Amino acid sequence: MTNELAKQIYQANKLKGWHEKERTFNELILLIKSEMYEAFESLRKGAFASSLIVQQEYNSIKYGFFNPNAFKVSIKDTFEDEIADVAIRVLDMAAAKNINAKIVKPIGLVKDLSLFSYFDIMTCECYVYCTELEVGKMLGWCIEVAKLYDFDLNAHISLKLAYNKTRPHKHGKLF
Repeated sequence: MTNELAKQIYQANKLKGWHEKERTFNELILLIKSEMYEAFESLRKGAFASSLIVQQEYNSIKYGFFNPNAFKVSIKDTFEDEIADVAIRVLDMAAAKNINAKIVKPIGLVKDLSLFSYFDIMTCECYVYCTELEVGKMLGWCIEVAKLYDFDLNAHISLKLAYNKTRPHKHGKLF
């Protein structure tokens, strides 16, 4: 995950209407947290993507093919998809606010529900202003969660970005 990816995400989101007006840190953090809570709900439901299907779809987009229906049926709203959404929102905020997207590895994360409490507390500092350190911690959290749950975060980000291109203005939402 790099600043270049952050810029690509920001530009794609701008085309979809997400940046028609400047967003405050408060709004951006709330959007990030909403994705984290969606990931928590997916975990509670046991909604996980098949790694085989993810790899097949990821290989397809590498060759210029994307099937939004296959994504919607098999990957959308899974735990992995929602963690990718967290990373996408963090990278979007980094580019929107000109914050360097440098990954900071969190220490001592374990595969239990404390992951979500850790993220929630970590983001509390960002409602007024967010620095490279906080952005880095949020990205590092996404990467560590992917390692703990053994999925390819980059593949899920790529698939979600491909899917988002097929969606309507602001994905059909007001804000």
